[in-house]
Amino acid sequence: MTSPGALHTATAVAERAAELAGSAWDDLDGPATVAGVEAVVAARALLDAALLRGIDRLEATDALRPLGWASTKDFLTHLTGGHKGTGGGLVRTVEQLRDLP
Repeated sequence: MTSPGALHTATAVAERAAELAGSAWDDLDGPATVAGVEAVVAARALLDAALLRGIDRLEATDALRPLGWASTKDFLTHLTGGHKGTGGGLVRTVEQLRDLP
């Protein structure tokens, strides 16, 4: 997938996730709710993988510096709304996974 393709897909996924978050979960019966939650967890795992690939690319291209960010870690901490060190944890995860086959 090309970079514009990845951007288009990520934007579409975010739009669909917004729809899902606003869905009428109360209308689902027990088995449908279980299946829905299982699907959300599977999607989340794939989104985490995509996020880590994106973070790896941010690090490789230093794309954030021209936008005024001191580091990818600072950007990610801001973006996620996490506590100090959240962005660093994501960058370390990418570094550790880079060595895996």
